[in-house]
Amino acid sequence: MEMNLNCEKSSSFSRIGKRRSKNISETVSFKLDGLDPRGCDENQNPDELSLEPGLNHDQILEEVDQFIEKLASGEDKWKAPKITNCFEPLLEMVESRIAIYEQREASAKFGQNLEEDASFFEAVRRVSKIINNLDQFPFDSGTTSCFNQAGSVRHRAMLSLEYEFRVLLDNSKGTGNINIDSKTPKTPKQSFFNSNQETDRCIRPEYDSKIEDEFPSFSPESIAIMNQIATAMIFAGYKAECCIVYSGLRLKALDVQLNKQGFENINVDDIQRMNWESVEGEIGNWIHIVKHCTTILFSAEGKLCNSVFSEHPLIAQRLFSDLATSLTVRLLNFPNALVLTKRYSTEKLFKVLDIYETLRDLIPDIGDYSSEQDLIFETSVAQCRIGEVAVSIFCQLENSIKSDNGRIPLASDAVHPLTRYTMNYLKYAREYKDTLEQVFQQHYEMQGSTGQKVQ
Repeated sequence: MEMNLNCEKSSSFSRIGKRRSKNISETVSFKLDGLDPRGCDENQNPDELSLEPGLNHDQILEEVDQFIEKLASGEDKWKAPKITNCFEPLLEMVESRIAIYEQREASAKFGQNLEEDASFFEAVRRVSKIINNLDQFPFDSGTTSCFNQAGSVRHRAMLSLEYEFRVLLDNSKGTGNINIDSKTPKTPKQSFFNSNQETDRCIRPEYDSKIEDEFPSFSPESIAIMNQIATAMIFAGYKAECCIVYSGLRLKALDVQLNKQGFENINVDDIQRMNWESVEGEIGNWIHIVKHCTTILFSAEGKLCNSVFSEHPLIAQRLFSDLATSLTVRLLNFPNALVLTKRYSTEKLFKVLDIYETLRDLIPDIGDYSSEQDLIFETSVAQCRIGEVAVSIFCQLENSIKSDNGRIPLASDAVHPLTRYTMNYLKYAREYKDTLEQVFQQHYEMQGSTGQKVQ
């Protein structure tokens, strides 16, 4: 990915020209091809540039800080302020550093000299402070020119930071291209009625544990730079642009992780075309993916979000909540589709109960990472629907017992096949005793509330 900030403006900054609504002519041109790199090369330190006769880098910054402090004090807000002589040297320092970043061949421009990076962020922060404070004063020609120059330089800096933010977020191993056969066979759970062997309630598919250890696979240095970029962009008033870039690329990374776990967007038609063995495999895989999300992906993603936006915890919480909500909604599509197929038979009860337990355990996890009450409600509705499927299957078993009674004549000492089947069924159902009690309690409560509404 090559950086080309001099050719076109980033689409996420299209509203920059509307930042000031006072009676000031918006004469700033945000085309960057006219800016002169001032002959800087990558090895030249911007601190050594001859920016103002008789003043060194530290003196320039000191005078700029005094200027900002005077503006912030609110003295003489009824008249346009006198612009410090160090204002233009400050802008030249920022432009020179941007030019050096642009000349680097590496995709990631930051991180090669941490001291210079820190100096650049501080200079950009000072430019933002000048713009924010000047906005409180009346404008004359000098103040207008100062404001417009600073806005142009800050915009160029934001373009550079946005580019770096994208590169760093996209360099995670978790967002790389992958080749996954979406039809990779999954390990189905053996039904009690199809096998004489005793098996566990759910066989988890096998996956490479290294995937879990790597996610989200950012180095501490990259996270630190992303934190500086996010802090600078938000302070400069570019919160929306920063959040759009972050959420878009992190959602892409989470999608890749779901694909690596074998996630497929299965709808009602897909389930209708599958045989039950395939559906069993999809159920087991879905359960594993839900647990993988709640125990690994969401935990790691939450830590990353808090690290990148450590200076803005409310923004971090909102971004993480939106990401987790987006994935959870996708995960709910499968049980909702399964309910609509109405392919219910007695041997499918226990897989249905596995889904019910997973949704039940998911609800408190949602409360930990999301404040969206609608999402909690949707998950509860999906759980109730699966519970009603379980009740329907159990009633179907009761009806089959009643209808089959006495059909097959047996010797006096023989055990009726229906009796053997029922006893085996109940033995297996004991593993789900607590879940079945909850399902039927929920069923009776729903019937009671429905009855009250009818009355």
